[in-house]
Amino acid sequence: MSLFKPKVDPEKARQLKDVVREAWALPEEVIISVMEVECMEPNCPDLETNIILMSDGCEARLFKVYKPLAEVTSDDLLGLKEVS
Repeated sequence: MSLFKPKVDPEKARQLKDVVREAWALPEEVIISVMEVECMEPNCPDLETNIILMSDGCEARLFKVYKPLAEVTSDDLLGLKEVS
């Protein structure tokens, strides 16, 4: 079973990156990666969206939204907690 779903629309991924950058006021130096994966946790939907923030000299930071990438909105990002 593959965790990665290759069918994500690249334009939707780009739009989500823009939403993340704007919602969290991230500088251009921060690299944003978004991916849709199968959720492996009990009682969660089939797909989740992982948002990873990377910048020089810092560890990558992971955030999860428990819905498909195409359904994530700026409201979903409000108060989102980093996954440790």
